[in-house]
Amino acid sequence: MKTREFLLIACVLIMLVVPYPSLVCPEWTVRVVNENGEPLQGRLVDQKCKNYTLDIDVCMVPDSRQYTDRDGVVRFPMRIIWAGMISRILRSAYRIATWPGHQTLGAHVYLLTSGPHYPELRYDPWRPLPDTLVVVEGR
Repeated sequence: MKTREFLLIACVLIMLVVPYPSLVCPEWTVRVVNENGEPLQGRLVDQKCKNYTLDIDVCMVPDSRQYTDRDGVVRFPMRIIWAGMISRILRSAYRIATWPGHQTLGAHVYLLTSGPHYPELRYDPWRPLPDTLVVVEGR
């Protein structure tokens, strides 16, 4: 095998195997308030995030559950998936091949807290991040 062919094959294999990052959700800061706009201190907020196409849950970490500070603010770090091209192709193919009709594909991220109707915010990569979660209490 010629050196040039060997290098080409080696480069392609490296590109297929070496993990690279994909953003699931940017850093997200949210203020949790009641219906009067008053901050809710000590409120537990959960961040749920999963890439359903790759079947990777990036929020299975301790910082995905946080309590609001005295100003009702909670901050979640940026969420990134690291996977190589082969892993992405195989995971996606398996997921699509075993995909029941009621499931979804792609990344889904949302914040939720307890309260009536379980208020939540959803991340949409095409829109600005929501920065206020309103909890209607006493209903």
